[in-house]
Amino acid sequence: GVDRIGVGDFTLYDHVLDWTMRLGCEPSRFRSIEDDTDRYFAMARGRTGIPAMDMTKWFDTNYHYEVPEIDQDCSPHANFTSFLDEITRAIDVLGSQ
Repeated sequence: GVDRIGVGDFTLYDHVLDWTMRLGCEPSRFRSIEDDTDRYFAMARGRTGIPAMDMTKWFDTNYHYEVPEIDQDCSPHANFTSFLDEITRAIDVLGSQ
């Protein structure tokens, strides 16, 4: 049987972008986008008139990630709902031990 299920390894686009949002560190140019999913993909891909966040390579690998933009306007606020939902789903699959 299955004793353990890993969580936090799935992303819709980028792991660093996931944590940028979970920590409430979205750049100010995206804050007017109310829907979380729309804002997430706008940060990754950009929108008309709103440039995407920069991507960079992880050392000398072929993996690229979204570079967080932390400046004086950043006021982090944690929202771990999506991560906790993953944990809840894993517990539901395994059942309580």
